[in-house]
Amino acid sequence: MNSSRFSQLFKAAIIWVLGIFPTGFAAIYVGWTQTPLHRRLVEAELGNLVGRPVRIRSVASPAPGRLRLEELTIQGPADAEPIFLAESVLWTRKCHRESTQHHFLAENCTLKIGENSAGTTFVNELFFCRQAAPTQPLPKTISAEVRQIRVQYPAGQVLFSAGKLEWQDAGTALIGILTLWREEARDQAPLEIRVVRDHSGQNLLAYGVHTGTGGLPVQLLKAFFANLEPWGPKTTFEGYFWVVPDSKNPQTELAGIFHIGDIAEIMGGIWAPFLQGKAQLLLRKARLQGDKWQEGEGVLRAEVGNISQVYVRHLWQSLGLQGWMATAEMPEVLPVEELAFRFAFDSSGVVAVGACADGVEGTLLRSSQIVLVTPPAGLRLSWPQLLASILPPTETPLPSIPELAPLVARIPRDHEATKVASSGSIPPHR
Repeated sequence: MNSSRFSQLFKAAIIWVLGIFPTGFAAIYVGWTQTPLHRRLVEAELGNLVGRPVRIRSVASPAPGRLRLEELTIQGPADAEPIFLAESVLWTRKCHRESTQHHFLAENCTLKIGENSAGTTFVNELFFCRQAAPTQPLPKTISAEVRQIRVQYPAGQVLFSAGKLEWQDAGTALIGILTLWREEARDQAPLEIRVVRDHSGQNLLAYGVHTGTGGLPVQLLKAFFANLEPWGPKTTFEGYFWVVPDSKNPQTELAGIFHIGDIAEIMGGIWAPFLQGKAQLLLRKARLQGDKWQEGEGVLRAEVGNISQVYVRHLWQSLGLQGWMATAEMPEVLPVEELAFRFAFDSSGVVAVGACADGVEGTLLRSSQIVLVTPPAGLRLSWPQLLASILPPTETPLPSIPELAPLVARIPRDHEATKVASSGSIPPHR
């Protein structure tokens, strides 16, 4: 009897313990996640993961193994703003223990763009993950799902409704691709921000933007590199541009299409009543060194009618090419819809611009040869003579960056795809 009763009491105790223990454990676990000690441990754990100091206002646990981090800030260099700021991040603890993939889910994130104290323009990365030990390579793929991205830049901000981030191992470099869909243009191609790092994950080799077919306002592009000339409030850009960060020798490589907008609106003044139509500027392999254009080639296209001197003059001025000269027999309106051009600067500062209006045979307009030079004063050479000593022949492609070889862009041109590749070489990171 006593044995039977003891057995019943023992079973009841086991049931009671099994029933109350999970509840008590959960209460203890939730209470533990709210302590400053736990928050500091999470900050340290995330700090080791990203290789930067991390600060979190509060930590909550909506489910075992998942943490909701409020006001997460990953600190940048001493002379820069924090590289990542989020109001709320839901982080899966096991993500950094997997050797093949990291997963993040972020909401209400802010990607900041600006300049540090040295005046160097930089793009703050949304996520950058690496192992604590430099000897351990990054996983093959790191992915993130993002919602409501605000890209902030000195002139304002652009809201993106959704996006994703993925790191890829390209063999010679790691490529981070942040894909964003704009709130007001869901049916258009997304914006892509790409970051290229070496395998240590520490050295930034290059970063770039592909604006998608929807284009991107030039005002936003100016946030990425400050030497882009403003071409009117309605000017947009489609294509790729890459920035190779080097404090002593900065380079920007650009390839794409500028939709210049209404020439009348851009030029203004006395020209406005006489000008109609719009123009496109297609740039290929254009390169800037610091704040100066170095070389490039492209096509100036009139969307309506033929090309006028105003188009050409505005093109040269927009590129920052001074010393406009043209032969007297150059007509007010060229009898062509497109004008191909190339330009370059040599070591003495001489500017050479070549223009070719016959796209079929590639010959000059003999009655409207364009000559552009800068000092020494009095120098007047035809552009083929000067250009030949500076640029390689047209059929010789400029060298490509090996790390960016997988990122060759295809720029739409009248329902066709024009292959555009970045040019130049990556200087050593400093």
